[in-house]
Amino acid sequence: MKKFLSSVKNKFAGWFPFDTKENIKRSVLKVLVIIDVIFLLFAVVYLCGALAYSLTNKYSLTDKYPEFYEGIFSDFSQIGFYALRRDAFSMEVGSSYSAFFLLLMYPFALIFKKDINVAEELYGLNFDEPQNLVIISSWRFWVSYLLFYAVCFVLLYFVTRAYIKKHNLEINRVFLVFLLSGPTIFTMIRGNMLFPALILTMVFLCWHDSKNPVLVELSILSLAVAGVLKLYPLIFCVFLLKDKKWFQVVRLALYFAIFYIVPCFCFEGGVKAYIHNLLNFSVGESDLRYVTMKNLSFTSIVYKILFAPAVALGVKHYAVFDWISVAFAIALLVFIFITSIRTQSHFKTCLLCLCAIILVPPVSYSYSLTFLWIVFLTYFKDFSAHSMKQNLIFLISTLIVYILPISWFGQIVISILFIVLTFVTGVSVFKEKKLEVDK
Repeated sequence: MKKFLSSVKNKFAGWFPFDTKENIKRSVLKVLVIIDVIFLLFAVVYLCGALAYSLTNKYSLTDKYPEFYEGIFSDFSQIGFYALRRDAFSMEVGSSYSAFFLLLMYPFALIFKKDINVAEELYGLNFDEPQNLVIISSWRFWVSYLLFYAVCFVLLYFVTRAYIKKHNLEINRVFLVFLLSGPTIFTMIRGNMLFPALILTMVFLCWHDSKNPVLVELSILSLAVAGVLKLYPLIFCVFLLKDKKWFQVVRLALYFAIFYIVPCFCFEGGVKAYIHNLLNFSVGESDLRYVTMKNLSFTSIVYKILFAPAVALGVKHYAVFDWISVAFAIALLVFIFITSIRTQSHFKTCLLCLCAIILVPPVSYSYSLTFLWIVFLTYFKDFSAHSMKQNLIFLISTLIVYILPISWFGQIVISILFIVLTFVTGVSVFKEKKLEVDK
């Protein structure tokens, strides 16, 4: 038995050497890749079942869809559905995506326009599961879908390489961790279009402090457009505020306003109709959105604790329940904003910004976890400089977030993890300041 255990130990040490800090870093990457591959296998089985269902079943609006199918690839097909309509904001159930986002999607939507028209003729203009089923059953949809993600992954690869250029990291192995991670797979299963916002945010982080004024301007413009696409990347403007670059902040706000407002005039109803749809998505039907286990937001956590039990027992749902829950999220945002500006640590600033992205939006789903890539790279490029305890915490946290997002239980764990990380990091920031004063 001892010989067997010794043999297993030696083989493990051969596969995952932990004798030097460089080998520890490589071994951690191997562990993450292996775990991601296991997760990918489960995802492939899930997708095969869902696609088989979509190709062999034609259901009506009144039919109930199996839980494993609902929402699959629906974000991509829905944005395409809206992108081809001038009344995308003014229709009965209008788009909550920004006008610029719809214009960005327009060329990809043209590829499967014929299938969108068929879905409209069969089931009407209010996008739902039957329309999605018709669209994703078409080969044209898959051409568009794969083309979009291929472009995103190529761009993300190059910006990732630029982000870690000056550090001793194996870009191919590191990038493989991202491609196979839970958040990435979940984002693709959902068909969400978060990657352009992630890419543009990373462009900002790469060059906002460059000595080249053209690259600096490009970075500011990139963050503004990222904010137009998804709003919450704007939290990364704290990097400009920390350095008191007020004029750059003003230009960021100006670029954001231009790209956020002007494209709205390409659609009926304009800015007013879009804002109405956005608020309806974030706060409307909140008694349904906030109680779902898929919502990672702090607003949802507060609602579940304070108000969901009473509503479940028959108490009428009042709008004040929503606003109180949102107020807690705003308070959390203020806390994150203050602490991220106060800290001198680049990693802590990135981590706090990520916590804001995950927790602050009233409706936050697992695809938002793709922004963990920024924090992962920021930590990992200085992996060898951290203590064994810090690296172990990092590894465990990464495994939790990269493996669990597709399950409701995992999403609860992830929400709690980010709430804890927010307050632990915030407290450590105030300790930084206290130590400076004591010195």
